[in-house]
Amino acid sequence: MSEPTRQRRREVWYVMRHLSPELIDQQLQQVNEQRMRDNKHSFAYIIPYQYIRKAAHDDSQGMAFNRDVDKNNSLRNDFHFFVFIKATEEEINQLVQEDWNKNGRLHLYFCRSRSGNPLRAKESEMSLLIRLFVSQREKFNFVPIEKSDFRLGEKIRLKSGILKEHQFSVTKIRYTDEGINLTLGLPIFDGAFSLQVEDYPVSEVNAPTRLQRFFSKDFVQVMEQELIAILRHRVKGSPSSPQKGGESDAEKLNTYHFLNYMEFADTAEHHHIQTLLLLCASLRKDQHTVEALAPTIVQLLNPTTELATDEEAFMAAVLFVATHNIAYRTAAKHYEQTHDTLSAPLSLLMPIIKDIRIRKNRETTNQGQDSAGLS
Repeated sequence: MSEPTRQRRREVWYVMRHLSPELIDQQLQQVNEQRMRDNKHSFAYIIPYQYIRKAAHDDSQGMAFNRDVDKNNSLRNDFHFFVFIKATEEEINQLVQEDWNKNGRLHLYFCRSRSGNPLRAKESEMSLLIRLFVSQREKFNFVPIEKSDFRLGEKIRLKSGILKEHQFSVTKIRYTDEGINLTLGLPIFDGAFSLQVEDYPVSEVNAPTRLQRFFSKDFVQVMEQELIAILRHRVKGSPSSPQKGGESDAEKLNTYHFLNYMEFADTAEHHHIQTLLLLCASLRKDQHTVEALAPTIVQLLNPTTELATDEEAFMAAVLFVATHNIAYRTAAKHYEQTHDTLSAPLSLLMPIIKDIRIRKNRETTNQGQDSAGLS
């Protein structure tokens, strides 16, 4: 095997940053011309600005650019300072040490991981990016991955389009009158960045069975009923037995706990789901999640002593179950006594919290704290 062949096989795509796409493009063209004169192979490189223009182009000129100017401008902002160069480690290090690279306007440098290593891209990732740049029929964003992203273990696939070959994580669920839309994330470049596809209809995804229940329109109502039923069993001291082939209480709770890893649009339904997740965490005896969620629900209630809606009363009742603070049960009971009709979940929950035994904790009596006894 010849040395040039061995050298090419060690080439990888490096994710680089720069200050001016036009100038760096011109400079890399000059570098390649010089390499050809020196009988060296040219660098393969991609600068996104070559594909993403400020204005739409006429297809009659042979350009397949998207006509959506706003989308183009958004992508220009995401990718403006990036360039991707395919080279060996030795070649890329030589390139950044060139004299021209010391010019402030031409400065080309590595995009690095959190550990400080130069970021590399796979061939499959570069192929996907190029296809997205050129077609842009898919609305996507390119963003750094935060530490809290992609805790979701299960993956989904799209049913159609150029992204269907890739596995995505669900990072956000948005419920609308028209249906359920998802934001999907695909980690790339050693997990440092994400390709995010927004507002993808749930009907266009293939999801594992575990996820499918969350995509039905009545899943919130089913979640309410199942969590309240589990609470009822605990309070009465008679844990339920699953039907043949069904989930146990513990399995249901673990499944619903999964929703903590998703981000929901900030709506009234989202607040209700957060309240249900607090109830779920309490039933799982997951104190860490209780402590994370309870302050959010308390803030939504403010003030807790004058409940104005069924939802606020439901929040107060769940806070009592989770925090054992008798004031929340008192507020919820007062609301029930002053209203003729209640929402379905609140009417199911109120009889149960009345049955929860309150045991004075001798060590905390002076502090006015109570504890709730759940069998």
